[in-house]
Amino acid sequence: MSNAVRQTRFDKLPQLPAGPRGSRGLMPLDRLERPAETRLDLVTSAGAPPALKFVDDRSEPRKMPAMVKGLRELQDLQKQTIAVLESVRGNLEDIRQVLRSPEATRGMEKQQNAAALLGKGFAGEAAAQARDAVTLLPANPDAYLLLSLSLAADQQFDAALEAAKKGLALFDRRTHPLAIEAGLLHALAALGEGPEAATRWQEIITALPAQTVLQELGRIALCYPGDAPEAQFDRLIARRLNAEPAQAPPLAPEALMTGLAAAAQHRLGRAHRAMLVRVAWQAKNLAQPADVVRFIGEFCVPLTEHGLTRSSNALAKRAIKQLLAGPCDAMVAQRALLKLELARCRRTGRALAKVLWGWRCAAVRIRRNRLLLCGGGLAMGCGAAALAAANGGAASGQAAGLAFVLLGAAAIAAVFFLPGSQTLPGRKAGALAPEEVRFLAQRQTRACILGMLQKS
Repeated sequence: MSNAVRQTRFDKLPQLPAGPRGSRGLMPLDRLERPAETRLDLVTSAGAPPALKFVDDRSEPRKMPAMVKGLRELQDLQKQTIAVLESVRGNLEDIRQVLRSPEATRGMEKQQNAAALLGKGFAGEAAAQARDAVTLLPANPDAYLLLSLSLAADQQFDAALEAAKKGLALFDRRTHPLAIEAGLLHALAALGEGPEAATRWQEIITALPAQTVLQELGRIALCYPGDAPEAQFDRLIARRLNAEPAQAPPLAPEALMTGLAAAAQHRLGRAHRAMLVRVAWQAKNLAQPADVVRFIGEFCVPLTEHGLTRSSNALAKRAIKQLLAGPCDAMVAQRALLKLELARCRRTGRALAKVLWGWRCAAVRIRRNRLLLCGGGLAMGCGAAALAAANGGAASGQAAGLAFVLLGAAAIAAVFFLPGSQTLPGRKAGALAPEEVRFLAQRQTRACILGMLQKS
């Protein structure tokens, strides 16, 4: 760059004194006087070369407001608290390991070793590890289950039966899962105590909630004694489901679907019918239109996927009757129609589509009557104005005004002579609301209704 561009002004700098021989030279740093508490900054302005100036740093420090300081302290405290919580959550398993006694830790290790050895076919070694686990955990039925299975695999049936009975005596349903009890009862039945196992199963099924029975139906069916009388287990499950009171809360759809799949797999006909009766009872007690739509999506669609098309159609028909018996609007009915299409309930879907088509025709008539009334009133007003303007004037103006008046009167009279919208098929909620009229007049609604009607 040229010197004209990079030019520095030294106006405010102290002048250097002359050198020893009369020439100007460099001045020692210790003799250079500089204003106290200043710094040399490069200052530039628009259209001017950069210049150097001294800036005074003796300004007072800015004071932080008390509120800002308090907020920063609160943020620091929150960060520290979150860090502590993350540390506690990350070390929770370590804390449990520390709080667990050494005997319990070794007992859990023995159980894992016994399960691994039993799975690989080493029955004798698995039995030894299970005995050590029982010694370390004398009140744990899991250890007795492993010991019983290991002894049975090692051909020690009497000792295995005794271990299974001890495990059942120690079992507490409030703290142990049902799978452990089912395994112990299965071992008991396999070791020749089938009647005792069946009696205990009857007590368990009677005491368990119906939803738990349905969720664990597959496991119970596998562990139920095989030498029990024929259809005893099927009648037991059906009796348990039919014994539910009418005021009992409805069962979850997932539990019912799980129970239906297990009943179909193990050929439990009576239990299967009892479950479908429970579903039909829930469909009968639907109160709100939104509950009907949810019921079709949660029950009818899964039943169709499980191959129970007839049951799905029957339940959908009952649900639609409940829907139309209450204050149902057009939007909810269209949602129900979409759910029926997903469930492939075509007969019930066509019936509901016919109802919706009748409502749509009524909405079209309502819009037509409103248009005729507005157009007729406007035509009569224009005709009256034309007659008043042409009073005593040209005959053509009077003829035009009279024609407009007659046209408006004819439009208003057509409202009373054309078919009205007083009767709505399948509707007990009264006349259509304005938002329903607008919804039914949409092209998407018309296409949805016609799509269901045109399906074979």
